[in-house]
Amino acid sequence: MRPYFADTVLYESSGGHRYHGSSEGLLKIAGSDFDKLDSMRFDIFTWQSVHVNDKNEDWVYIWGAERQYGKDGTADTSLIHEQWKIENHKVTYFNQFNAKPAH
Repeated sequence: MRPYFADTVLYESSGGHRYHGSSEGLLKIAGSDFDKLDSMRFDIFTWQSVHVNDKNEDWVYIWGAERQYGKDGTADTSLIHEQWKIENHKVTYFNQFNAKPAH
C-alpha cells in the first residue's frame, strides 16, 4: 500500500481517532491491528471520483462492507463510507464512517 500514500498523511477513523504523520507510521499501526485478524475483506458496492472545481481538489468516495475475521473465530461486518483525498497521484487524507448492518 505504501506506493499509494504521500509521505505525510492525515487519517480520521470512524472511532474518533486522528493520525497525522508519516505513511510508514500509519501502516505500522494498521499492521498491528491486522496482526489480531485471521483475515479481512472489503466488498466495494460503489465508488465515485469527484473533482472540486473551486478548490481544485480530487477525491474518491467509497461505499462498501468491511468484514473482519478474528483469529479466535469471530466475524464482524460493518458498512463503510470512506473519503480519500488525492494530491499528485497520492493519498494525503482519508477518513472512514461505519455502521452495523440491519439484521
